[in-house]
Amino acid sequence: MTAAHGTQLGVILGTAAYMSPEQARGRTVDKRADIWAFGVVLYEMLTGRQLFAADTVSDTLAGVLRAEIDLARLPAGTPPALRRLLRRCLERNPKNRLRDIGEARLALATIEAGDPAATTGAPAAPVRGRRREVVAWGLLAAALLALVATLGFVRATQEPPRIVRTSLLPPEKASFDHESGAMALSPDGRRIAFVARTGDGGMMLWVRPLDALSAQPLAGTENATFPFWSPDSRFLGFFSGGKLRKIDANGGPPQVLCPAASGRGGAWTRDGTILFTPTTTDPIFRVPAAGGTAVAVTTLDTTGGETSHRFPEILPDGVHFLFLIEAVEKPDDPASGFALWIGSLASKERTRLLTTNSSARYSKSGHVLFLKDRTLVAQRLDATSRRLEGEAVPVAEGLSRTVRWETTFSLSETGLLVFQPRSGGDVSRLVLLDRDGRELGTVGKPADYRDPALSHDGRRVAVAVLDASTQKSDVWLLDRDRGTSTRLTFDPEDDFFPFWSPDDRHVFFNSRRQGGGDVFRKLSSGIGADELVFADAEQTWLRSLNGDGTSGALMTRAVSTKTGWDIHLLNLADKKTTVLLQTPFAEGNPLLTRDGKWMAYQTDESGRFEVYVRRLDGEGGKWQISTDGGTRPRWSRGEKEIVFQTPDYGLLTVDVELGPTFSASVPKPFMNPGLRQIQGYQYDVSGDGSLVVVNRAVVQETAPLTLVQNWTEALPR
Repeated sequence: MTAAHGTQLGVILGTAAYMSPEQARGRTVDKRADIWAFGVVLYEMLTGRQLFAADTVSDTLAGVLRAEIDLARLPAGTPPALRRLLRRCLERNPKNRLRDIGEARLALATIEAGDPAATTGAPAAPVRGRRREVVAWGLLAAALLALVATLGFVRATQEPPRIVRTSLLPPEKASFDHESGAMALSPDGRRIAFVARTGDGGMMLWVRPLDALSAQPLAGTENATFPFWSPDSRFLGFFSGGKLRKIDANGGPPQVLCPAASGRGGAWTRDGTILFTPTTTDPIFRVPAAGGTAVAVTTLDTTGGETSHRFPEILPDGVHFLFLIEAVEKPDDPASGFALWIGSLASKERTRLLTTNSSARYSKSGHVLFLKDRTLVAQRLDATSRRLEGEAVPVAEGLSRTVRWETTFSLSETGLLVFQPRSGGDVSRLVLLDRDGRELGTVGKPADYRDPALSHDGRRVAVAVLDASTQKSDVWLLDRDRGTSTRLTFDPEDDFFPFWSPDDRHVFFNSRRQGGGDVFRKLSSGIGADELVFADAEQTWLRSLNGDGTSGALMTRAVSTKTGWDIHLLNLADKKTTVLLQTPFAEGNPLLTRDGKWMAYQTDESGRFEVYVRRLDGEGGKWQISTDGGTRPRWSRGEKEIVFQTPDYGLLTVDVELGPTFSASVPKPFMNPGLRQIQGYQYDVSGDGSLVVVNRAVVQETAPLTLVQNWTEALPR
């Protein structure tokens, strides 16, 4: 027994020195594991010494996996047939091993019968001096035949491992938050880390031993996302407050490793390196697990439309890794768009595996697991050629999905699988607050809301609503006074980022109807067709208009410029654009003032996202508004105030003076709105600053996590 205190979940069971290599790795075993054990016993009977003897269980298992099997130690007179049998029993690759113990029975029976060719390799007639030797080998063969019979009986009476499913409940008065990177099983299969949201909207990282009934929160992990384990199962990496951090899984103060404004997944190598994606527009970076300067590992192919590399997953050799490439889909190029790739820490080489918009995990069974729609599938990966083999096989149905394409499942190295089933139902609600944060009521019924925008008169809310079955969104209009919810768009493609024209007669929105970035508008009465305002082959979103509706501010991620997100000014009359900001950094969410002379926006030029104000006329000028990280600004109180979002999803406010000499106050708390923690704007402020609409996650009875033991039994042999 490798477990010192009896059977424990996720622990390999067996006598270490007689385990087959596949059993020592925690993989599925069959009768060929018994053939290996028979070979080990046979070797020990012939040599009088243990084949894999060591001081500790770990060293013994290491010997099983890698130690040389020295057949030169066999007695000089060992019959050739016995040597051949031993060699075939001790093949580390089970595909090359003796297929059935019955073959060993036949070989031993030949030796027991005293066949000189089997016992000595000599075809000559028996010699008196060899008679005793033949008898001795025959007695040994008889003993081994008894062992063969015993193994056959054990195998015949032993049931194959059964797939066992268990439900894991969230902590009391909390719910799992799969939007924040779901969960992570420790490599040793003993614990699970997950993000949970409490009734007040707060989020923390929790750890639960799988042999315990409760989980414990880790202090200092507020608003954590995308947890991942160290290889020794001692530490957890995660993202929070615009930083990549790590923490002891037993508790203690977290340590900042490096900046990561909006991290998208991490993986920890055995040599103490962490691979991660710092922002939504970055390649894969590496940083020492002790902290330091992050260095890019992959390079975005912007000419091919790549916009992000994310969710790295280390492969067993410690050099190669899986990662998801986000790219612009081109109608004339079937190989464009999202895809799963294999990268290398040793070179810039990379290999495309398959087209998918799901991140992936690697299983010790030799399979890559990923999502097809809401079905978890497994497909075998050839470790040498780094190519997928065979067909993808369903493993589990009905998994939850997110708009950021990360997995909602996790694997341990001991063969456990855990996943988040789709809970169904509604996931957020729109809440109206006054300036002091008091609730005034809700707008509309709960749904999967994104990017709410208040009309200028404060009576209606335009908002994108995601359809769970299609993962596409449409724009809806919610009327505060009448309590109605009216669908405004009906196209099957995504319609999102709605905002109002200055007179509230039209609702502008963005779309992917033509593959790039399209801007439409429609009468807010719902009458008439969608009117195309601007079309671009690049990813381009219109974020605001000036007071008379003649110009707007675009955020554009152009393949040709290789500069990531930039900001352009659009003339709506002639559809011409002018570059406002085009730097190596990511600029976004540009909001114009009514006179079009000023713009609030965000950029990560300082190493993290901060909010700035820029003057667009006269002598220009630029001023930083936030001081400790900030995104998604809104103008308020007649453009005498800027409200913006903090890295921990709070709201701060700054008083500004837009006169000949610009001035701004120190940021001060506005309120803790309990925003839903997903991409995009999850709040809006009325023009006079008296009303705030916030999008809050619904804390509901989400489906428990599903833990699966022996899941590989569902895979074909």
